Amino acid sequence: MEAAKIDFQDKTKAYNKLYKFFTKNFDISSIEQLNLIENEVIKFSNNTRLWILKGYTPEELSPTTVIKKEKVGRNDPCPCGSGKKYKKCCGKK
Repeated sequence: MEAAKIDFQDKTKAYNKLYKFFTKNFDISSIEQLNLIENEVIKFSNNTRLWILKGYTPEELSPTTVIKKEKVGRNDPCPCGSGKKYKKCCGKK
């Protein structure tokens, strides 16, 4: 639990430093501009290859959504739409 607190504090400090840097060095007149810059910085950091990740980007290592296909039984209608049973149509070997 302590490690999570420290990590969160480090990220908060890093965010505050980044915010101070942008507000001091750039003329940001609206929240939309700030959001645009923030999105670009996040995109850049997520697509940068890191040594600690063995050359992968955080984006490449993040879990992706896998869509499970429903398994077709031998006696179910064929998914190709022929109207035949799967075993008599696409299930033939």
